[in-house]
Formats: sequence, C-alpha cells, structure tokens
Amino acid sequence: MRQQLTDLSVRALKSETGKQLKVWDLKTPGFGVRVNAQTKSWIVMFGAARQLKVLGRYPDMPLAEARKKALAILSAVNAPTTAAPLAPTFDEALERYLELHGVGLSPRWRKENERIIKRHFGSAFAGKRIDAIGHGDVARVLDKLVKTPGEALHAFTAIRTFFRWCVPRYLPHAPTDRMKPPAKYVPRKRVLSDNELAAVWRAADGYPFGTIVRLLILTGQRWSEIASLRWSFIDPGKKTITLPETKNGRVHSFPLGDMAAQIIGGVPHLAETTFLFPGRDKENFWNGSGKAKWLLDKALPLPPWVLHDIRRTVATNLAALKVPPHVTERLLNHSSGTISGVAAIYNQFTYLEEMREALAAWEAKIAALLSAPEK
Repeated sequence: MRQQLTDLSVRALKSETGKQLKVWDLKTPGFGVRVNAQTKSWIVMFGAARQLKVLGRYPDMPLAEARKKALAILSAVNAPTTAAPLAPTFDEALERYLELHGVGLSPRWRKENERIIKRHFGSAFAGKRIDAIGHGDVARVLDKLVKTPGEALHAFTAIRTFFRWCVPRYLPHAPTDRMKPPAKYVPRKRVLSDNELAAVWRAADGYPFGTIVRLLILTGQRWSEIASLRWSFIDPGKKTITLPETKNGRVHSFPLGDMAAQIIGGVPHLAETTFLFPGRDKENFWNGSGKAKWLLDKALPLPPWVLHDIRRTVATNLAALKVPPHVTERLLNHSSGTISGVAAIYNQFTYLEEMREALAAWEAKIAALLSAPEK
C-alpha cells in the first residue's frame, strides 16, 4: 500500500484485520511505516536484496526524523561508486534529451526548446560535465535575464524540464531542485483599441512582416502558425487553411474571409520553396519578427504591446460581435474552454460555417475601421 505519509495520515492508520500492514511513502520511495495491532514502526527497504530495517517506533520518533534517517540510508546505498561511468557533457545530454524527450511531440516544440536552452545556457555550460553543473551555475545565467522577466521565466522552465529528465539517467538530483522561478507569470490583458488596431494595420504594409501581421488581425491565429504557412495548407476552392501541426497537437482547419484570401492571393509564390514567407535559405520560414517589430514600434509609438496581443484583441472583438464562445474557441484552436476534456473528444463538429460567419462580421468591422478618418 502506498500513500503520502504525514503526521495526520500515520496517526489514522490502523490494522483493521489485526494483521501486519506496511504503508510505503510516495514522497520517499523505500521509506514507510509498519502497523501492527498495538504498535507502529518506521521502516526502510534498501539495496538489491531489498533489505528491511526498523528505524524506530512511532510516535517516539517523529516523522521528520524517521524520514531523515531513511534518506541517509538510501543515499549511502545508492551513492555512485568509483566504477560508475562518467556523466556526459551538457551538450551530449542535451542532444539525447531532444532526441528522446521530443518523441511524439511537435517539431516546433523541440525546435523552440532547443533554441531557448542553447541561447541562454549553451555557451555557459558548453563542454561541462552534466554532474558538475550546480545550482549557482544556473542561477548566474538566470540573473543576467533579470531585466526581461518573461524571457527569464521561459529559460528557467526549459532548463528545469531538461534537468528533471536527466534524473536519474545522469544525476541523482537536478541542480534546479528547490529553485524558485525568476519571475512570476502574469497573464497579459492588453487589448488593442479600434484606433490602435487600425494604426497597426496601416503601419504594417510590407512583406513579409506586414503581410503576416495583417493576416494575424484577420484570422486571430498564432504568429508561428501564420508565419510558417505552406502553400499546401491552403485550399483556394474551399477558402480554408488546414494546419497539420499546432501548439496543442491538433489538426486545425479554419475558413478564410475575403480580405484574408485577397492578401494571400498577393503573396509571391516562389518555386524554390513551399513557404508563403520563406527565410533566406528557403528551407525554413521567415523568423525576423524581433527586429521588424522593433522598427514598427519606432514608426508607430503606442503603449507597450506584443504581437500576441492581436490574438486577444480578435477574441475580445468577436465576443463584442456576439459570436458564441465555442465558435471563437474553435476558430482560435484553444485547447481549453467550453470545448475541452471529454467534450473535445466527443464533439468533432467543425463549426466551419459558423466560423466563416464570424470572420465575415469581423472583416466587416476591420473594413469600417480602415475607411474611417485617421485619428
């Protein structure tokens, strides 16, 4: 029997049948309590031979003391010997992590995590054995990101997941254990006003950045999903786009409104690439949004905003246009909300026509905003 041992749970344990009962702790594997008709004793099981040792009686020995003794025994037994193989370097472990942990997950997830870890920790830990990296080494990297809390939080999350994967493969414990996140996640609430949205539209008039931004405004999709569009995803006859790979792992189909279809019709169709917005090598999609957004902000000074705020702005405006929440969620491909959990499994209706009506109403509002005099 296994459960998390606490003072309350141990006090409540009884041997109802009169037979001996062993309860193993979920928090400290190998540590437990043996309950007899009249007594309770702390026990620890260790070693390849699964040797059992009695640590003391409860309540004479408190839980904290018993767990500490058990951990000491377990640590001594599990301590690496001099014959143990050397731990790999950070680079070798990271390559293995991306290869194994990325199985079944989207290539986009793998690429983004690889980018974050290598960007922030690659040079600091390059060539260093994984077991030589300590708490302070990680903290020093994160301290350099103190002025960009969002980036610091992403970096911490990525490296913590990596080190947790390394346990127990290469490490007895992770250097990120008990480390607090360098910043608190605060959900953004920024919604662009009608005037701001119209101003962004007018300022974003170049290809590829401006074209992508305008499609974000018209469709409400994620930046990476629009920036990485391939011609094969688009069905001009049905006026739909189907994304085979999305953030939540689902295939996502949504309609194109007339304005969006017209913009896509004006995108140059290059024979040497499958992307609408290719990068320089033509084998990957364009990824220069950082500099392009900086230049846009210089030309169009607005209160601080990020590209993802456009998605929230679209959702907010669809609500104002009386679009039902489940239609908006289907359009934005949200994995939580009214169509989630069991409902998402059983409700396979596409809501394609409902989404088309919603986008038509949204495009009508965009057109009205653009035809109004500039303020």
